[in-house]
Amino acid sequence: MEQMNDAEAAQIGKALGDPNRLAIYTDLAKHEELFCGEMHCKHPISAATLSHHLKVLADLGLIAYRKEGLNMYYRAIPERFAAYLQYLASVGPKIPSTSVGKPKRAKQRPSRSASSAKVRGQRTS
Repeated sequence: MEQMNDAEAAQIGKALGDPNRLAIYTDLAKHEELFCGEMHCKHPISAATLSHHLKVLADLGLIAYRKEGLNMYYRAIPERFAAYLQYLASVGPKIPSTSVGKPKRAKQRPSRSASSAKVRGQRTS
């Protein structure tokens, strides 16, 4: 798998930090391939803005494109995103695998019995 350096990871993080770019990348990642017109219908931004976002993602190697006739077709490059995720996993603190996914249980208070409620004059039903 490709290794990623700090500068590349920072650029990808900054690029995907833009809500429009993240939505575009997410949309592409869910499909094998989309052409520009399909994406323009799904995202409420101008064609020029969409084109800019696609160029940024392509320059970072997160997506690839091809031209067929008058249409540009785009697809996600999962290996590049996987390298980004691997980089992120390598910089954070290690979480023990035994605690992953196991929520801590809150201590439960002992329940009041019906007899202690009657002593204080409270109803039990």
